[in-house]
Amino acid sequence: MLESSLVRRIGSNEERLINCRIIASINGNIENLLQDGKLRPDLLYRFRYRIHLAPLRERASDIPLLASYFMNYDAKRLNIAPKKVEDAAMDIMLRYLWPGNIRELESVLDILMISVDDEVIRREDVSRILSQHGYETASKLSSSVFLRTQRIPYYFGPAVSDPARFFGRKEEMEEIIKLLKQSEYGSFWPIAVIGDHRLGKSSLLKILDSKIPSISKCLSIYIDIASIGEDQFFEIIIKRVAECVYSKSPESLSLKSVRKAWDQKQWKSLLGEIDIDIMGFFKFTKKVSSERDWEEFGQILIKLRNRLEEFGDYSSIVIMLDEVSACASWKGCPELLKIWRSYVQSLNGYNFLIADAHPLYQLSKDKWSAFFNVFRQVQLGALKPEEAEELIVKPAEEVEVTYTPEAIAAIRDLSSCKPFYIQIICCTIFEQLLKMKDISYVDKGLVDISIDSVLERLNEHFSSLWSDLTAFQKKYLLESIHKHTHKLASIDETNEYETQRNQIRLLQERQLITIDDYHVDHIEPLFEVWIKRYFTHRFQEGELTQNY
Repeated sequence: MLESSLVRRIGSNEERLINCRIIASINGNIENLLQDGKLRPDLLYRFRYRIHLAPLRERASDIPLLASYFMNYDAKRLNIAPKKVEDAAMDIMLRYLWPGNIRELESVLDILMISVDDEVIRREDVSRILSQHGYETASKLSSSVFLRTQRIPYYFGPAVSDPARFFGRKEEMEEIIKLLKQSEYGSFWPIAVIGDHRLGKSSLLKILDSKIPSISKCLSIYIDIASIGEDQFFEIIIKRVAECVYSKSPESLSLKSVRKAWDQKQWKSLLGEIDIDIMGFFKFTKKVSSERDWEEFGQILIKLRNRLEEFGDYSSIVIMLDEVSACASWKGCPELLKIWRSYVQSLNGYNFLIADAHPLYQLSKDKWSAFFNVFRQVQLGALKPEEAEELIVKPAEEVEVTYTPEAIAAIRDLSSCKPFYIQIICCTIFEQLLKMKDISYVDKGLVDISIDSVLERLNEHFSSLWSDLTAFQKKYLLESIHKHTHKLASIDETNEYETQRNQIRLLQERQLITIDDYHVDHIEPLFEVWIKRYFTHRFQEGELTQNY
């Protein structure tokens, strides 16, 4: 039936043509099942498309979303108040292996929703349940803390919000804080944190958001632009600023109370008479492309800033906007950028701190762009070698696992000291450790045997990165690797010469290569290995063309 789409009913001699799609699932490693004779190859090959659903431990970024869904479902089912998970508790959940995958996560959350009386699930609550639930099954393996707890101390995907899990970036943070402190003297610098994908920009903003109130006279709010729509831009910013301002009022309103008042539209009953009709601003749909709406938006922000002065001595409100390039898909994006420029520069009492990858960097360098020469730029690159070593070693010490000097050097070289790659490499190594018996150290051999699994995890990331490159950039990298000398034979001496030089510079700015006189001196190691793996047949057949 899979091959011919013909079926014959029981008792009938007539074949019927059917039009249907078959979706099947299998629990196990396909290659092993084929070798063991438990899966027929002729059946497998009739399924043209395969989707690999990774175990929960390999997609930690799904855990917060799944946790929110299961907890809201339980709250409705049990008719109890919803609960929230504090960052420290979520950190444990992100680093736990979840051998039972989503069913185990759901079970743990069911227990937490019933057993925790507070509105917030805390670190100790999660530790207590997991010690009874999942850690206990591992206690028979070894006296090693790591094998006993099965807790991988590395995770990647969601941004880090716990300062204890954040390593490096000391200089960048000091530079940003120095600029923000100038607000005490009436200078309000708009700041852009820029760098390529997966360098920790979101984590840096979240850590700053938690630290700013204690190290300066500023208040801060964090907003992920990628998570909101064009029609929510004004509302979310005003809502968050208002929450921040009124939580500092003499009535000592908690942030929770302010948010409840907002949600129930009871500002006046809670706060008394105020001179701003915030809710009135949203009686009609607001457009980011409308100068009039921007004027109203600016007036409300100014009034909120003035109200803050009544509540205490604060020099600035820092509005952190992450993933700014997400607004490129908005219909009103071109007008938004043009109008925003004037507000970013003229709105006293506010510091705009934005973050994004290389597209924003290009905008800030383009003299025709609305962003040109507006922001003070803080460039994120790779970690310093000592910072990278700290990120490798410190989490492992928590579970009494050590690295040999050769292993540390190998991970630093492979990752180019980029935190995202370090986390993936170390996480993969620790998963290999779980398959071994009572090993409490990592050597270079263990790093080497983990590379294949690391590349599988990075395949989607590198594929996306590769698709972003121009045809010339792809050819440039392929020829450089193919020649083994990392030296490109030629750059066309034509009117495209300067364009090609600029494309090479962009590869360098994205830290994919280092160059010397426009010859490739070094290619990011993991990216180079990925290219070799996926283009080996093309190297062998000499099919290096610009189509790649």
